[in-house]
This record gives sequence, C-alpha cells and structure tokens, in this order.
Amino acid sequence: MFKRRKEEYNYFSAFEEISLLIIDAADFLSENIKDYQLQALEGKLKEIHKIEQEADEKKHHMMSYLYQDFLPPIEREDIIQLSHGMDTVLDNIEDVLIRMDMYQAKVIKPEMLEFMDIVEKASHKLSEMIKELKDFKKSKQLLSIAVEINQLEEQADVIYQKATKSLFIDQEDLFESFVYSKIYDAFEKSCDSFEDVANIVESIILKNT
Repeated sequence: MFKRRKEEYNYFSAFEEISLLIIDAADFLSENIKDYQLQALEGKLKEIHKIEQEADEKKHHMMSYLYQDFLPPIEREDIIQLSHGMDTVLDNIEDVLIRMDMYQAKVIKPEMLEFMDIVEKASHKLSEMIKELKDFKKSKQLLSIAVEINQLEEQADVIYQKATKSLFIDQEDLFESFVYSKIYDAFEKSCDSFEDVANIVESIILKNT
C-alpha cells in the first residue's frame, strides 16, 4: 500500500497570517497614539509584544519546516529574507511604542500622526502584496503595490526631514528635541522596513519569472 502523502506546508498562507499581524500591530499603535495615555504605556508594551511574539512563533515554525523541505515553492533564501523582513517590520512598529515609553513622551505631536497614517497605509498595502504573492508568476498587481509602498516611504522621508528640522529651530528645550527626534527616527525606520519588504518581493518576482 502507498502511504498517504503528508499535507505540504503553505508558505504563502503563513506569510499572509504574519501580514495580518502587522496590520494588528499598526492598528494597536495607532489607537494608542490617538488616545494617548503616558501612564498606560508600560502595560500597552506587553500587549503589542504579544502580537510580535505570535508572529515570531509563525516564523520559527516556517523555518523549522523549511530546513527539511526538499522543494519549497520559491528559493530558500527568498523565504528566509522575506520572513526576516516582515519580522523586522513588526519589530520596528513595536519599537515606536518602546521609545515613547522609554523617553516618556508627554504629548503627541502632529508629525507623529502623519507618520502613523503612513504606517497604517503601508501595513495594508503590504498585506495586499503578500496576498498576491502566491500568484507572483501571473499577478498584474504585485509590482504596482510595491511602487505604492515605495511612494509611501518617500512621503515618510519628507515628513521625517521637516519634523526633525522643526525640532531644532527656535527650540529652547533641547531635551524635548532629543526625545522626539528619537521617536521620529523610530517612525522613519519603520517606514523604511516596509519598503525593504517590497524590494524583497520585487526581487522574488524578477528571479522567478
């Protein structure tokens, strides 16, 4: 008798699940910025870390399967890079909240809301892109979504430059300038990481089509 073949691991579904956790993290950060309570931040960090840990578990499960997979759907290096890139996106979203707590940011500045809008939009675009990835050989949307993510990162660069510059123009409280420059750095890094994932996906398309 032939043994029934064990069901294959679905890398694309796993990536989709992680992309939804990225949206959850972005939404959680947005909620806490829009309804900002400094004294509650320490507890909020534990909540967002649970989202990051759930994604970590999915990544570790993926890697454990990849090590023994004879023929993954795309190159092993691409799977590793994409999983690492998405993990970095989550880490960087969490890092924004960590810095706000670490430096005890007293108020939410308008520029932080602008950054947050970019992060939320990028998280949804990233999820759209990952959902399309399973059809990368025939998808007509993947590259255009990647371009949209790149454009969002460019918008974030403009916000970052203006916001950071404004902190040091006629600013009497240099410590406050330092605090918010660190938070802006975290936001900018977060936006950059979305673009990094988009670039990885573009590379996968070019290598496999």
